[in-house]
Amino acid sequence: MNEHKVEIRPLNGLRGIAALSVAMGHYQIGNLLPVFANFTWWQGAAVDLFFCLSGFTMCLAYRAAEADRLPLRNYLVARVARIYPLYLLTIVACNFIAHRPTIATERQHHVIIWDFIRQMTMTNAWSVISTGSHSNSPAWSVSVEFFCYLFVFPALFYVSRRMLRLGWRMRLILSTVLIAGSYYVFVNYFDWRIFSCGRDPHCGIPEIAYSVNLLRGVLGFTAGWVVYASFLSRDRLWASASRYADLITLGVLALLMAGVTGFLPVQLMVFGFPLLILGVSSGRSLTSRFLSWGPVHYLGNISYSVYLLHEPWLDFGTFRAGLFGFHPTDSLSSSVVLVGGMIAVSVLSYHAVELPLRRIIRAAWQAPDRTTTGRARGGARAAGWAVLAMAVVLAGFNALQVGVFRHVPPLRAGPGEELLRYPTFERVAGDGWGFREDWGVWSIGRESTIVVPMPKPAPAHLRLFIKGSFYLNDRHPALTARIIANGVEIGAFRPTLADSRVETTLQLPADVLSSPGAPLRITLVVDSPASPKSLGLSADSRMLGFALTSLKLLAD
Repeated sequence: MNEHKVEIRPLNGLRGIAALSVAMGHYQIGNLLPVFANFTWWQGAAVDLFFCLSGFTMCLAYRAAEADRLPLRNYLVARVARIYPLYLLTIVACNFIAHRPTIATERQHHVIIWDFIRQMTMTNAWSVISTGSHSNSPAWSVSVEFFCYLFVFPALFYVSRRMLRLGWRMRLILSTVLIAGSYYVFVNYFDWRIFSCGRDPHCGIPEIAYSVNLLRGVLGFTAGWVVYASFLSRDRLWASASRYADLITLGVLALLMAGVTGFLPVQLMVFGFPLLILGVSSGRSLTSRFLSWGPVHYLGNISYSVYLLHEPWLDFGTFRAGLFGFHPTDSLSSSVVLVGGMIAVSVLSYHAVELPLRRIIRAAWQAPDRTTTGRARGGARAAGWAVLAMAVVLAGFNALQVGVFRHVPPLRAGPGEELLRYPTFERVAGDGWGFREDWGVWSIGRESTIVVPMPKPAPAHLRLFIKGSFYLNDRHPALTARIIANGVEIGAFRPTLADSRVETTLQLPADVLSSPGAPLRITLVVDSPASPKSLGLSADSRMLGFALTSLKLLAD
């Protein structure tokens, strides 16, 4: 069994409007056309509409609460065919267009390798393993969508009939609670810096911020599933939403205007999305007719291309082709080229990439129907393997482009050399350090590590010279700290506000380097680091422990 072929045209058009709003917002069209910008700059709310729409339309496609089982193989193949080909192409394009920095450190190389793996497997927004970084920034929502495909929808599918047993009031309450949860985590915990800082501790981003986008996706997707039950049962909630669909639309636009003018948070729009989806699904309102209109409906068809290609197109036109300057929306002509080119590229992508590859992958890997001949099946399989080979080549090209296979020169840091100098520190620093500054570097969190490669044989009678000061003040007057070398404690400190500085040399026991060629792992453990924010001193939320200004290995 394949996807159910029924389409609700207004919902497709609604998706197209949301995708266009994301592109126009990122293009900052408001610099040239402020009035137009008021209707396009939804900030994060447009993506929440995608999630809610996805939950609803997935139920429609696979006949949730009507079908007895979910055809898992065909389902997974269809989902991958729908999102992965264009996703992979745009990731490679963005990495080719962007000017990647030269890899100078082993730590940077390690980060690049794992980030490459996450992006290739679409797990780069899964909060526990995510760093928040994305080659094509809109692609984070594709990763969240993929999570919902794998873990959320199959579970919801098999409990859909229970949702039908609930009354319309309970469905209204449940969808509102889910949307309220999404709104709450976004307003209180979302941090835009995760898209540029990753998990670097110097940014001071709360750990919960890395889970916000995934939570938004799961909650919005589930809310779409809830209101689908009202659509299927044609209950009072669906009837009311259908009757007042135009008023619901005006209410959502009013919230948008209130947000743009600063009276209310723009994100409040999300509360109207489940009812808006339910209302326009009947096709009876003026809003439904507008969203079903041919050009708007076609915009919905190409919405995935618009969403994933608008930033690569901007980068290409700016940095590679010179079609417009660094501020393309400062002039009308540049804006026309920017937006018109983006639409043209999206149309080409939809017809030349999305549709053909989707058909090839599904024909090759979905379970065959009884009418398929052996020759046709063999041709489809051959085409599928060809597409898979192309994907592997693209992934390999991407790995070369970002530097996965680039050689990192061996570290050369002999005894007596300053480990804090550039690029030595970037090569030896492990977790728990901020960015190196002119004066030195802060330890962040309870444990901070440094791993120094050692020659064979290692020098005898090594000592560790360390200089710096602990983060203490009137509101945080004392702490304790230890220094551990390869699991052996070599020093302990009990600094106070009157004596917070350290300048000492610590002897490394002989058994610390008992394994020839093994690296020296130095760990600084601070029992109670504190952030200036927690002490009411500033907005800096980094958990500061020790300000390291010098670190050397000395040999007799």
